Amino acid sequence: MNSTPSIMAFDMTDKKVVEFILRAAYGTRCAFSNPKEKCDEALSKYKKISEVFSGHKIQISSGLKRIVFEDMEGRIIDIVKEKADNPHLTRTVEEETVAFKNAVKLLRNNSKEVGIMRYDTGMRLYATMTTDEFLLKMEILAGNPPFHLRKENIRTWRWGEQKYYRLTFTGTPFVDFSTIEKAFGHDIIGDTILMTKEHYKVCKKMIRENYLIGDE
Repeated sequence: MNSTPSIMAFDMTDKKVVEFILRAAYGTRCAFSNPKEKCDEALSKYKKISEVFSGHKIQISSGLKRIVFEDMEGRIIDIVKEKADNPHLTRTVEEETVAFKNAVKLLRNNSKEVGIMRYDTGMRLYATMTTDEFLLKMEILAGNPPFHLRKENIRTWRWGEQKYYRLTFTGTPFVDFSTIEKAFGHDIIGDTILMTKEHYKVCKKMIRENYLIGDE
């Protein structure tokens, strides 16, 4: 197939979304090693996103080894990417710790509504979220494919007077080592969410009912 523009905005009912995904997955810009598998994954994620964002526009972008779904303000909803041959990041624990603490400083300077942070391995940057944005992301990801939170992957950390929770979700969707946990010297494949104690209290019930394996 021919190449396609790297980013376009769509109404969720726009039939051109499917065409864009097909062209992106099989095109030279993404250069997936298994385009059919990634195309199917992107279409499956689009179906889930379209249910949540019905009546709204989203952006879809394509790049090397990835297709990214974003809202119209550029916040990432979901991402399809190629599994790395070596999922370990190249930075040392010391370098990762410095980067992590710098990101937490920015988180602390945000408004009280923004108290959740994760590292997006596809975009290679830290991203902050409100509770509503986190809950929406979890709704989109739920069951497609399944993932969970083991009780041993709930950790706490305190910086000054602020207590944080580190929640590392594991399962089929995750192929990279957690960057946040690497800052603490841990090697674990999964997606770690850092949230303040106050934000954790708001999300705790939903997390326990839907993702927790074992007692906290």
